[in-house]
Amino acid sequence: MFSTSLAAIFALISVQQALAQSCSNYTSTNPHGGGIYTSTSSRTYVISQGVDCNSTQGCVVPWGGYLTEGRTVNVSDQSSWDSIFKTISSVVDIDFAESKTYQIAANGSTSTIPNGTAGYVGFTPFLLCTTGRLSGCGSSNLEDVTVMACTPKLLSSGMPDGTIGQVTTDAQSAAALTCNPSNTTQARNGNYTGGCSSTEDQTGAASSVSGASLLLLSSALLVTFMGL
Repeated sequence: MFSTSLAAIFALISVQQALAQSCSNYTSTNPHGGGIYTSTSSRTYVISQGVDCNSTQGCVVPWGGYLTEGRTVNVSDQSSWDSIFKTISSVVDIDFAESKTYQIAANGSTSTIPNGTAGYVGFTPFLLCTTGRLSGCGSSNLEDVTVMACTPKLLSSGMPDGTIGQVTTDAQSAAALTCNPSNTTQARNGNYTGGCSSTEDQTGAASSVSGASLLLLSSALLVTFMGL
């Protein structure tokens, strides 16, 4: 009975490995020219608590925390990803990084939310991407399929590049962010949820500051697609 179960397990592993699809060729079809381009992630991380600012002098909001980013490709069969990334990297100069948790901002980083505004501070990562067609896939259904593969764009410091700025919400949504979701134990462990619970770390309330203008902090201009 025990030996039969082991045989079944090994057989299942063999089948799963066989099902992993691979392709030997990749041809870039980047519509912007060149093999690599910079794109803006569709995901914005909440990196502060929510604030509904009623101070005439504006409200200072501490921001920072942890975010987890990694390589992606629009192929649903993740067992094929390693092979696909390897094939693409042999053609275009991209190192597709596996998922990693990064800490952004040092202690004391703040932004200012103007009077009469509700919202939070958000971080939107930049990505290095390539778009192209797979071939040499044998009988695989990936043959001649166009894929988009991306990896986080990193600064020289090794930290993710992106934009930091205010995301405006309604007062109710801001009030629900009683913590900084990026500065929780879950986020540190790579499990960012974008929300708060009673068991998560609390960041403290925002304070008043002179001046009503919004401080937008950005490491680069927010552009949907731009060439390197």
